[in-house]
Amino acid sequence: MEERRLAERYPAAVQAAIVSPNLFARILIRDISTSGARIEFLRSVALPETFRLRIPNCETLPAHVVWQEGTLAGICFSRTIRETTVLSLAQGPHAAALHHSPGWA
Repeated sequence: MEERRLAERYPAAVQAAIVSPNLFARILIRDISTSGARIEFLRSVALPETFRLRIPNCETLPAHVVWQEGTLAGICFSRTIRETTVLSLAQGPHAAALHHSPGWA
């Protein structure tokens, strides 16, 4: 399979939310890059084509679905985010604890 990612992805475990006019869903960001992320839901959710990704203590990012399979989805941000923001989310002190928190597969 041909690699289509535009930027390097970093492992993460950050709680966030998907927000659209008809949906509010808690998610876990499993990995993140300057151009997108792999996210996980507690249960299967039908994502709208476009939505906003709300990350606590960070900006709200417009995004769209690239793929979705069960409780996992790949999303692309409408604009790139700073690498310092990505590294902060990937390496934050909360990441290791959230990665193993109950309720997340």
